Amino acid sequence: MYFYISNLIMNSNLTQAIINDYFLSEQTVRIFVAVLVALIAYWIFYRFVRHVLRGVFVNAILPGIKTEKREKQIRGWILFFDSIGGTVIIFSLLLFVLSELNFNISPILTGAGIVGLVIGLGSQAIIKDIIGGFFILFEGQYCEGDDVKIAGLDGKVQKITLRRTILITKKKDAIHTIPNGEVKTVTVFRKKGK
Repeated sequence: MYFYISNLIMNSNLTQAIINDYFLSEQTVRIFVAVLVALIAYWIFYRFVRHVLRGVFVNAILPGIKTEKREKQIRGWILFFDSIGGTVIIFSLLLFVLSELNFNISPILTGAGIVGLVIGLGSQAIIKDIIGGFFILFEGQYCEGDDVKIAGLDGKVQKITLRRTILITKKKDAIHTIPNGEVKTVTVFRKKGK
């Protein structure tokens, strides 16, 4: 995508005039255009994710859940997809810039594949935690602020990430970090009057 757009811009008369008048190299202009395109792509992705996820969660997945709880779940999903999209855009931009600077990116891609395989094999517990966190968020088993009993520990959910759940005891004297892969049974205590 970056290559196509930068070629389109590089072939315009205005771009050629800028290069000739200001002594900018074609390579510099291509990199500048790629950074600009990446920023615009991230902004569009950011807006798209927020709009689509709100629509999907409000209308399809979580229609019967109270507004405050729904907002917390939507916020968690937005952060999840936002971080994935940002990482993909930044990695793509990095590869494009390196190729424009005449670096051979084939070894980088090969190395990234091998590192990914090694990390995947070596981090099965982390993957288990992430998958557990995905289903906790997707199914809405509990949210931030809920009083719960998880893995034999009672407390209020302070934070849920893809990898772990953080509980604070009712006396606020201890903070428990529970890997989401270890969450087998969850008891959510109802608040009185609800």
